[in-house]
Amino acid sequence: MAAEQPAAAALAPALKDFLPTWLAEQRWYAGKGRRPVLRRLGGFRFEDPDGEVGVETHVTADVSVHPPVVYQVPLSYRAAPLAGAEHALVATTEHSRLGRRWVYDATHDPVYVTALLKLVLGSGSSDPARGTEGGGAVARGMHTSGPTDVVLTTSSVLRGEQSNTSIICTVHDPSGRPAEPIIIKVFRTLQPGDNPDVVVQSTLTGAGSTQVPETIGYVSGHWLAPDHVEARARHEGDIDASLKAAVAARTRVVNQIHKDRQAAAAAQVGEKARVSKQRALEVKRRREAVRPTLHEALLADKETLERTIDAEGLPDPDAVPVPALPRRELPRIPGRGEFPEFVPEVVGGHLAFAQRFFPGVEDAWRVALRAAGSGTDFSAQARELGKATARIHVSLAEALGTEAASDDARRAVLDSIRTRYVAALGEVPALAAHERAVHGILDAFAALSWPELQRVHGDYHLGQVLQVADRGWVAVDFEGEPLRPLSERVRPDLALRDVAGMLRSFDYAGGSVELARPGTSARGWVEGCRAAFLDGYAGLTRLHLPSAATMIRALELDKALYEVVYEARNRPTWLAIPATAIDRLIADSKVSP
Repeated sequence: MAAEQPAAAALAPALKDFLPTWLAEQRWYAGKGRRPVLRRLGGFRFEDPDGEVGVETHVTADVSVHPPVVYQVPLSYRAAPLAGAEHALVATTEHSRLGRRWVYDATHDPVYVTALLKLVLGSGSSDPARGTEGGGAVARGMHTSGPTDVVLTTSSVLRGEQSNTSIICTVHDPSGRPAEPIIIKVFRTLQPGDNPDVVVQSTLTGAGSTQVPETIGYVSGHWLAPDHVEARARHEGDIDASLKAAVAARTRVVNQIHKDRQAAAAAQVGEKARVSKQRALEVKRRREAVRPTLHEALLADKETLERTIDAEGLPDPDAVPVPALPRRELPRIPGRGEFPEFVPEVVGGHLAFAQRFFPGVEDAWRVALRAAGSGTDFSAQARELGKATARIHVSLAEALGTEAASDDARRAVLDSIRTRYVAALGEVPALAAHERAVHGILDAFAALSWPELQRVHGDYHLGQVLQVADRGWVAVDFEGEPLRPLSERVRPDLALRDVAGMLRSFDYAGGSVELARPGTSARGWVEGCRAAFLDGYAGLTRLHLPSAATMIRALELDKALYEVVYEARNRPTWLAIPATAIDRLIADSKVSP
């Protein structure tokens, strides 16, 4: 007798019950104000060397929206509360075998962080998840540069991030001496393919650029495509349709065979009737031909006479054959097991990215904001930022190449700006007064000779640049807008899009000061920064600024329209900043078309 298998372990409440509520409260959850409907796509786990903490990463899709948004959710399971991590508690639950468990956002758990760091530094593999759909996959680390033997000392999560979770790791070498800290960005929103943050910064590190933090390594993995349930249903539906078609085809042939037999039987009956009639007429004719005289009839053997008449070549109805039936092949109905088994689509991409961390530095937004608030000249720093931006663009063009702006590429850019104008119009109807001017700016933009397209930052502003001693300005976060499709974020673009983004950021720094101090003007400060930044950028790229003014204006307008939608929906009191910028850009276009 086979041994009874133990029941699978279970949680009460189950993951499916507590995870949606927690996920909906996170800053990086894209569906604000909505409870997600989650579908597991895969995951992986780390074994705790001490056997005390369970660590599992869940890759799950919110299928309440289309297309579904895929999230990475690492969780740790502990038998006792983790000191100081109350803010990271996801749920408390009862394990059917182990008792009460405290479930945490694992990015705050040193056991997870230690395992993740080892995965990167050692180019290793995680342990596969067990017993769940999409389980069995592993995450793989890839070390690209820097130390491999450092050990985690402490970890903390960077506050305030909108779309990812970055973990600051203080580390020490084997002798116990402190080493350069590392920051690991855990991508919360996943899309198939290589994340541009990893690709671009790794490329710049490989090219020897000092304008980005050195890349340490990354983690990649695989998960089921979000629509695997629908894909399975389509596959089963296709099989059902094929079987139904096969049954219908066989039924048609069977019915036709039945009709053939009916037609043959009817034809035989008709032929027999015809032959019988013919026989009767022939018998009558023969009888008439041999009718005896009365004397002969009286003397003859009547039975012999009739038999002689019937036997002499008369048609025989009973000898009429059944007509030959058409030869028809009976279609075969295949068994369900003969169809190909469903194989769900498996996709993959980057899960995490490790870089050198610069402690105690500030981003350019904070530095610039202080200068704007105090009226301190920032033109020297802005000029150096322009040069740093130019060096990044030159390095990317050399390392990843450029391509001509095709008609399709130009059309995509222009259509995107027009779409943003429509979206902005929906939020601020007063923009309708600028419709002719907006289209005039776009028409002038379309008529230009465009430069080569290349990889760019994609979401460039003062908050994406750090002021690092002995290095100057260092750019971070080359991911682009995280919720845009990856296919768009990795597409070569106009380098001047980054330039326009930074110009808008200077405007925001000045505008925020004006909002905080009504009646003051930071316009002179903003214009000084913009001019210095452009001067620094043009000096290294040899950009002819008068010729580029129309293109920069159009790209600034694009960014300002995006800002209008964002501010109208999230910070209405800031709406005046992009709205005023649009007014100014349109006025400039009329002065210098």
